[in-house]
Amino acid sequence: MLIIVPRATWDPAPLVAGDRYSGPLTRTLRSIVVHHSDFLEPAGPLGIKQYHLEVSGFADIGYHFVIEPDGTVYEGRSLERMGAHAGVAREATRGHRDRDPDWGAIGIVLDGYFGEDLPPPAQREALLGLIDHLRARFPRIERVIGHREVRRELVVAKELTPVGPPTVCPGDALFLWLDAERREHRFTKDLQPSSFADGSRRASGTRSAATKPSLR
Repeated sequence: MLIIVPRATWDPAPLVAGDRYSGPLTRTLRSIVVHHSDFLEPAGPLGIKQYHLEVSGFADIGYHFVIEPDGTVYEGRSLERMGAHAGVAREATRGHRDRDPDWGAIGIVLDGYFGEDLPPPAQREALLGLIDHLRARFPRIERVIGHREVRRELVVAKELTPVGPPTVCPGDALFLWLDAERREHRFTKDLQPSSFADGSRRASGTRSAATKPSLR
């Protein structure tokens, strides 16, 4: 059974940020975007949150879920609110948030840097389990992509204008593995709704918020 550590368990001061979706999430959530945190030493969910607040200038952690190397899954930003992880389109103004690539996109980050090496097996299995859970819960999810594909899939394909340079996230090793799973139709199989369980165990590898990323 998939266990997701609730936000209140790991975050002593949870924040609320991101536009709140007005309609049912089953109609709004259409994409899953996979990232790596880009930290050579995993920072843990609290470290990622602090990085987003202090360096990225976000109002809260940008991802909806954080997966640690031991496979522990942490709840991040509420699924009821748009994340801050996919990127920006020039046309995504205040009155047209549905043109933002983050609109309807669930952000999952695997904590670590995966440019050359794959995530540990437990981390990859947790990602597959979480994707299955989300696809069963939100059956209109139509794509599972790496962050580097957002520009093509969620911006250019909608005839919008990307802002900023392309990214290599989630790293070559993780992306090639994700793409191989996708080519095996791993993310198109019919799924039955699954139970949602909360857990309270903490990842043994959680690091200090002072941990610095390898590159950003």
